[in-house]
Amino acid sequence: MKIVLFSLALIFSAQAETLKEKLDIRSQASSKKMPDEIKEVMKKGLQDLKDSGIEKRTLKVGKTLPSFSLKDARGIITPIKNIYSKGPLVITFYRGHWCPYCQLELKEYEILKTEFEKAGATIIALAPDKWNLIKKTKEKLNLSFDIFRDENNNIAKRMGLAFALDSDTLRIYKKFGINLEESQGNSNNELPMPGTYVVDRLGIVRFSYADPDYKKRAEPSEVLKVVQGLK
Repeated sequence: MKIVLFSLALIFSAQAETLKEKLDIRSQASSKKMPDEIKEVMKKGLQDLKDSGIEKRTLKVGKTLPSFSLKDARGIITPIKNIYSKGPLVITFYRGHWCPYCQLELKEYEILKTEFEKAGATIIALAPDKWNLIKKTKEKLNLSFDIFRDENNNIAKRMGLAFALDSDTLRIYKKFGINLEESQGNSNNELPMPGTYVVDRLGIVRFSYADPDYKKRAEPSEVLKVVQGLK
């Protein structure tokens, strides 16, 4: 029965048009397979994160993007200013290679990549994964835009996105085979809230989205409209 539900979810997801529809289908399929006790733990962890006020601490529209540099897999360092000074920049943070909701989001940006480029924009993604896992993600999803490692979630912390996973949720993640210490190379057990930003040539944030609920993401088509409006 579980296999049938998952297969139907894949079919309906392929037919869905918006990212939200695809995320909702994935969420519903996952919920049907998940035991009630696990649902309750996940629900409480999410509510505790919301109650922490983390949303209020994230970078908002009108603020200046913090100064930081990106290092690629070869060790080449590029100041973020060198990227956004050439045109609009879209930055999206994802939780890790193991997150199916993140995969759906990344694929959606790949679908729209040509349209973003027509608007003069650059798309980059950041994740706390080790480089070998980032490479696997790019290959698995056939992504052509750059993904950078946010080691120890240092950049996510500056954007107000990083948080420590509660012990009960962490226990469930490990039960699911998600080992953050192994995938990130540290013992912090931290994740970034999925967040998406549009930055103009001056480094000013023109669009900001971050939600403690990892099943919710900015709609890439709406992000595209923001970028097109900057022209």
